Amino acid sequence: MSTERQSVFISYSHHDGLDFTRRLAFSLSMYMNVFWDRHIEAGPFPEQLYNEIESRDCFLLVMTPGSLHSEWCKKERVHAEKFDKKIALARVFEGERTVDAELCEKYTYGDFTRSFDDGFRRITQLFLKHPFSTWERFGEIQNNENLLELMRLGYIPGLICKQLSTVLATTYVWPIVKVYVSERGYSIRIGEPQTVDGIISMCDTAKGQFERYRDIAGPKLIQQIQDVLVEFGKGVALLHDDQHEQIGQRMYDYVLAVESLIESSKLRERRFGLYGEVKAFFRFNIAEILRQKINYYASTSRYLY
Repeated sequence: MSTERQSVFISYSHHDGLDFTRRLAFSLSMYMNVFWDRHIEAGPFPEQLYNEIESRDCFLLVMTPGSLHSEWCKKERVHAEKFDKKIALARVFEGERTVDAELCEKYTYGDFTRSFDDGFRRITQLFLKHPFSTWERFGEIQNNENLLELMRLGYIPGLICKQLSTVLATTYVWPIVKVYVSERGYSIRIGEPQTVDGIISMCDTAKGQFERYRDIAGPKLIQQIQDVLVEFGKGVALLHDDQHEQIGQRMYDYVLAVESLIESSKLRERRFGLYGEVKAFFRFNIAEILRQKINYYASTSRYLY
């Protein structure tokens, strides 16, 4: 994905276009910088909207009966025309009075009435010169390496990628400590932390308890785990949800770092749950979790953005 992202202003009617616009804005944010009036700040309302239109590369009208009869939507479109913006339409409904024939003749439109992805590919073809698929389709990808590569490249929403952070920490990283302690018969209170911060804190407690066993390897392992969680787990949390590329790259590196931890601890040679599995199964499991989350968020995407 290019770091020089195109930007778009979405014009729509609250009356009959809100749910669709939520879904469309969330999907387009994977490829463009998106503005719609959910991001409006306190202050002069018309001036803000006009300034936003002027600052964007593209203008997209969500064409519904409400927006076609809205004076505000008309003013926004006229303002975009005045500043020679690249304009497109999104057709949402079928039937009478759901389209404006003159506008459809004047501007390219994406038809979302039968397939959201078809309409989305038409819009991105116009704005970005390439027919991108919406991220919702990635849940259908069966090749695990391809899915993880899409995450690395930033094609999966940061909001979804972030969900993997806690899973990696609690399901894969912390059990390394539990197995290490259990295997050696140490009487160390390690608990069941459920967050990245909780595990980092518990690592400090565990390191102190290792001292009475004169165990050098244990504290070293704990420090490696803390380093991974601080760099990747906490690092991801600091990024904004729409920083898809940065989050995707960091989460991919996080997966590789956890994989390395599992291998270096030699737990893959033992039969402790998932740690008895080979590397391929670790990536398979991570990709499957990611796929499940994509499909879950895809089914509720209109309420996310």
